[in-house]
Amino acid sequence: MAGMKPAHGKRPAPSRPAPSRPPPSLLAGVDLNLLLALDALLSERSVTRAAQRLGQTQSSLSHTLRRLRALLGDPLFVKTPKGMQPTALAAELGPPLRRALAEIEGALRSRPRFDPATSTRHFTIASSDYGTLLLVPRLMARLSRLAPGLSIAVRATIERSVEELCAGQLDLLLGAVPPQPADILGRRLLADRFVCLLRREHPVLRAGLTLERYVELGHVLISPMGVGATWVDPVLERLGLSRRIALRVPQYLAAPHVVAQTDLVLTIAERVAHALRGSLPLCEVPPPVDIPGFSISAYWHAQRQDDAGHRFLREQLFAVAAEVEAG
Repeated sequence: MAGMKPAHGKRPAPSRPAPSRPPPSLLAGVDLNLLLALDALLSERSVTRAAQRLGQTQSSLSHTLRRLRALLGDPLFVKTPKGMQPTALAAELGPPLRRALAEIEGALRSRPRFDPATSTRHFTIASSDYGTLLLVPRLMARLSRLAPGLSIAVRATIERSVEELCAGQLDLLLGAVPPQPADILGRRLLADRFVCLLRREHPVLRAGLTLERYVELGHVLISPMGVGATWVDPVLERLGLSRRIALRVPQYLAAPHVVAQTDLVLTIAERVAHALRGSLPLCEVPPPVDIPGFSISAYWHAQRQDDAGHRFLREQLFAVAAEVEAG
């Protein structure tokens, strides 16, 4: 009713017009091959010669010309005793079209080339301690000789590492990763098996490390996430056995030092055992139960497959892995 105010004394907010959207680009619906065809026709003034220039059949180019006429709403060319002559629109389009195509071709030809000796590219790799310990030192040694300007950031693998790889936040992912989406490519790097490390004067070594003694001992478990089991535990479970985890550590480095000063046992990848035991008073023995071996691979997104710099990095990593596997 006249004179009445809106509830709560507030005036209704004036309606705002919806924001206008920019008109769609004409190129959004254009096959750029049509523009190449138009340029060839303007240059040759003959369907036959233009088709030869483009590596097409005459009938194929005639079909393309029909598409161009429908797209632009103009006949574009008319037959005369002197051959095909462009219409006013076609003649007007010719010079800017030629310049645009020349710029595109120039941009493609002048794209930066990857030169390992001078490149300063940066790459990010996610890796388990295993890959970091065994592969990264050798990889950096190779890069220091072949590509001294490259830099590498190594991150620990996490649950989201595959997502980061897909999002372009990682260049490579190293590890024992389960099957991935089709756009993730991979290559096996290393295979390994398990051994047990004990201190050299461990009393169990006199009689031998039997399965019974193995499960009675306290174990050191290397667990980057702080939880979970390893390849060992499912094997023991199938036998109706379990082990006692006395210590979990997130990295490889501390574990051999702990074992060297205690009666704990560490079940660890053989290559890592060789790399870490060094001068420590440790003894390496086979596990008293058959533990399946494992392998690690390198994974990358398909978008990186043909990137020259990424390909160079992969080749160096593959070469390093071959050196490690050869011993």
